[in-house]
Amino acid sequence: MVMTWWRLPKRPDLLPEVLRELELHGVDAVRGVLASSSYGALATSRDAPLRIGNANIKRSEMQDWLKWKAEVDACWVKVGVIAALVAAVFAVLGVVVSLVLALVQR
Repeated sequence: MVMTWWRLPKRPDLLPEVLRELELHGVDAVRGVLASSSYGALATSRDAPLRIGNANIKRSEMQDWLKWKAEVDACWVKVGVIAALVAAVFAVLGVVVSLVLALVQR
């Protein structure tokens, strides 16, 4: 999944039922299922089915979804940083303009 700074990353190719179940339980629950399922060599395979809620979801699908969620969050953090920088520039401009107007009125 290639992400550029101006586009949200592409959603992983998951069945709608799988996506719904993952979204329903959230990132922390999915991480917990992955962390607690590391018993033996079978559970660490990317094709190992893991039970979450009412669905058996492959480990690879959970990992792909978690990666996508992290990329989406990183994208929104970048948007927030850009918005904060724009706000700071306008704040500095406001202070400069008010100082210039105060000096001109003297």
